[in-house]
Amino acid sequence: LKKTCTKEAKGELTSDELDATAAIYDKQGSKLIDKLVRDYGLSRSLFEANPPKDGRDFAQKFMSGAYSSDSTEQAKATLRSHMKAELAQVAGGLKRTTTKEAKGELTVEELEATAAIYDKEGPKLLEKLVSEYG
Repeated sequence: LKKTCTKEAKGELTSDELDATAAIYDKQGSKLIDKLVRDYGLSRSLFEANPPKDGRDFAQKFMSGAYSSDSTEQAKATLRSHMKAELAQVAGGLKRTTTKEAKGELTVEELEATAAIYDKEGPKLLEKLVSEYG
């Protein structure tokens, strides 16, 4: 093995780096963006929200991270947007109803219906209710 020194980026892009990236964009254009979105999971919406003017602009934005997003935050935003759309769609199909509230007392009809069920099922009904509802 050969000993080497690792070159660390200082945050400043050299003119050569920008030129090389710009040349790739100038050659491939939108195909490059499609490839970056497909192969590296970059967000197409970030490219659409802040499109590059030319190859040099693309290189500066791309290298500075303008087209990268926090995947967690992006996932949350996508989930919220999908949920909002689905809730709006479902809400349109709902209809208003009146909820009947119990007053704490059984009517004669309710008592007779309960007695009929018990007469039909007998003691097994109680076992079923306990096993089902605890």
